[in-house]
Amino acid sequence: MKKSIQNNRSIILYFILFSLICLGAKCSAQTIVKSNSQGIYKSVSDTVSKKADKDTGKIYEDSKGNKYHIMQGAKGAFYIVKVSKESGKSYRQYLKLD
Repeated sequence: MKKSIQNNRSIILYFILFSLICLGAKCSAQTIVKSNSQGIYKSVSDTVSKKADKDTGKIYEDSKGNKYHIMQGAKGAFYIVKVSKESGKSYRQYLKLD
């Protein structure tokens, strides 16, 4: 009987801790308000713009003779975009360039 009460207490304690962590981890972007030359205030979101992936202009040819454009991701990694034969979905195959 005591073990079941202790188990229930520990489960409740874990639930409370998990709830507090989730509430504390809630993050939202801070809104900045700036005025323009006409005195009108507009909100400007304080978010970082993401860099877009770019085409390097180089071509990769696999062993079957298929050609793909080499892309460079926002963090600098090189990849090609392939399409799965089974599902038809596109995916990235990362390359290690010399």
